[in-house]
Amino acid sequence: MEKKTFFCSYALIGKDLNLKDNVFFEVNKGIITKIESGHDLKKSADVIFENALLLPDYVNSHIHITDSVAKDCAYGQSLAETVGPKGIKFKEIRKNNSFIETCVEYTFQNLILHGVGTFINFQEGGHPLLQRVISVNKKFLLKGIHLGREKNNWDTLLTIADGLGISTPFGYTDDELARLASVAKKNKKIIGTHVAEDPDIVKKSIETFKKTDLERALDLLKADILVHLTNVTSEEITLIPKDKFLVLCPRSNAFFGLGFPPLADIIEHNFKFGFGTDNIMTTNVDIIEEARYALYQLRVQKKLIDIKTLIKALTVYPAEFLKLNSGWLDTGRDASFIVYDLRHPNFQCSKNLLTSVIFRGKPQSINSHYIQGTKQKIQ
Repeated sequence: MEKKTFFCSYALIGKDLNLKDNVFFEVNKGIITKIESGHDLKKSADVIFENALLLPDYVNSHIHITDSVAKDCAYGQSLAETVGPKGIKFKEIRKNNSFIETCVEYTFQNLILHGVGTFINFQEGGHPLLQRVISVNKKFLLKGIHLGREKNNWDTLLTIADGLGISTPFGYTDDELARLASVAKKNKKIIGTHVAEDPDIVKKSIETFKKTDLERALDLLKADILVHLTNVTSEEITLIPKDKFLVLCPRSNAFFGLGFPPLADIIEHNFKFGFGTDNIMTTNVDIIEEARYALYQLRVQKKLIDIKTLIKALTVYPAEFLKLNSGWLDTGRDASFIVYDLRHPNFQCSKNLLTSVIFRGKPQSINSHYIQGTKQKIQ
């Protein structure tokens, strides 16, 4: 796309997501080249969003995309029964192998529908299955960060993967974790792992290795992304280096009855964090719903969270960690944004637009979604 100009009645601008009105911006080849404010600029815009709020599109920081072949067949089952090595997930993936590309494509469409422009995918199945997912991803501007998993040939996997996505450190010996850290470092790739999702795994890790899975993830695996942290203590949170990216999946934790992540402690200690919707077979990809659920859980704990912090966890924080050129809107950055229609009944009479994004943001309220300046088809 060559040069195009936009005008929106309201927009969240800059890294601090400042709410501005009557925003005009110019986009050239998918990059924002100019941002100005002024109602008079409206008449010169190519695209006008009247009574609308424009903000950076979202990052879903943790999904498992291929278990989309088996949605909603595991209600009432345990974590191990659902996604363990002998669980429903892998049986269904094998059974529905020929439908994987179709289900993955539906999922990409659904992510775009929900305002997601980037996602981090933990991909099981080694090089062959990851290659199939990446091939589908190439049909979309939607950016996938694919963290793969392999039994042995990790170097080959990392020729196509953006990094490693480990199920849990408990499944590996100390030497194996150290080897994975070495392979990732050699290939200049990141490592993500689930940590302290299941309290039983935490207990077994201590019994077997004399360390928690969090300690082994930090000391041996040298993980960059720590997912879940549902059953870590307040004291353990303080042991995590600040350069780690923490990803919380509270709805998934609730689905399996595993608890609620220590979001209040994470915020208190100024960690950068994101949200993920986790297994598509159990939890829909609505990332705003994820943030909203976390807010409600904090209220049950008699705690408050700044609304802008929640929105940053869906945009700015993961973009910073992943070194994306999206995540906030400024000159020189990607024109990747969504537009909420404030005339939609869900937003009518709002007295606080940022709060309404979290409490009332729904796919049906999204007027448009642009990725790198290109309007996405919302189906």
